[in-house]
Amino acid sequence: MLMASILKGQSIIPQIIVTSPALRTQTTADIFTAQLQLPNAGTDKRIYEANEYTWVKVINGLPNEYDFIGVVGHNPGISQVLYYLTGQYRDLPTCAVALITFDNDTWESISGEDGHLTFFDSPKG
Repeated sequence: MLMASILKGQSIIPQIIVTSPALRTQTTADIFTAQLQLPNAGTDKRIYEANEYTWVKVINGLPNEYDFIGVVGHNPGISQVLYYLTGQYRDLPTCAVALITFDNDTWESISGEDGHLTFFDSPKG
């Protein structure tokens, strides 16, 4: 709840959230959707054990009608894709939040180092 409250306080609110179908990530996504008053999170089974390559496929398949989508996933893949997309390494402990912005017009066009890490916070400091 802490990280959802921080995002809400800074008006960093995605339009939708997509999560792994694992219970832990779904529970986390439910906290964020409730706190941020979003629709229930969608699930993508590819996120569960996604490596960097699979993460890019997931991102490339996100719906273009949304330009701000939250994703809830697992390490080590989520840390790897953060580095791949931004060139910045961050340890992403449980419930860490990283906001990556892109200049791209579509999700399909996103690839290596297209992103900019514009916000990062973690309940572990």
